[in-house]
Amino acid sequence: MIMSIALIFDMDGLLIDSEPLYQRTEKKILADYGITDFSILDEAFGMKNEEAFEMYVERLALPADPLELLDRCREQMLVLFKEELQLMPQAEACLETFHRKGYPMALASGSMRALLDTAVGRFGLEKYFSVTVSGDDVEHGKPDPEIFLLAAKKLGVKPSDCLVFEDAIHGVTAAKAAGMYCVAVPNPSVPRERFREADWIFDHLPAHPPDSLVPQEGEG
Repeated sequence: MIMSIALIFDMDGLLIDSEPLYQRTEKKILADYGITDFSILDEAFGMKNEEAFEMYVERLALPADPLELLDRCREQMLVLFKEELQLMPQAEACLETFHRKGYPMALASGSMRALLDTAVGRFGLEKYFSVTVSGDDVEHGKPDPEIFLLAAKKLGVKPSDCLVFEDAIHGVTAAKAAGMYCVAVPNPSVPRERFREADWIFDHLPAHPPDSLVPQEGEG
C-alpha cells in the first residue's frame, strides 16, 4: 500500500547520535586556533557543514581556509562514524513502522555525502529510503528550503504532500518555507518554545504511522 503522504527525515541528532561527535571534532579544530569559547557551535546546529565552517572562519577571524577545515572535519568524522556512531533511541523502530506501512521516505541531511553514506551503510538504513539528499547536493543549506524541495522532487511528490521530521530549528524553518508539514523532535538542550513554527512537537520519534498527524482536507 502506497500512502499519499511522503516522509522526509533529517539525519544528525534525529536518527543518529552524531551531534556529540561533531561537537568534539569541531571544538578540537577551533582549539587549534586558540578558540576557547565554543558557543558559536550552537548557532551552527542544523546548518550545512560547509556553511558552518564559513561562519566559523568569518566570525572568529580564523587564519584558515574554510574548505581546508571542512576536509579536516570530514576525515575525523569519518573515523568516528565508523567506530563510535550510534542510532538514536526509537529511530529504527520508527523507520521500520513507516516502511511497513508503505510511506515513501527520503533522507535529507545537511551533512557531507561521505558522512551520510557512511551512516546509512553502518546501520543498513538504505532499505528505508528511496531518496537521499546531502549537503553536497544543494547550494544552500537549511534554513533555506532547497534540500527539502529537492527531496520532494526526487520522490515525485508535491511539497504540500510531505511531512518532515526535524530536530533543529534551522530544519523546521526550512520545512515550513518549503510548504511542508513538520514534526519537531527537539534536542533537550533547546527550549521547546523555539520550535513553535513546527506543526507538532514530540519528545521522541513517534513509533506509530503519521496519518493521524496530517490534517485532512477540509479540516481547520
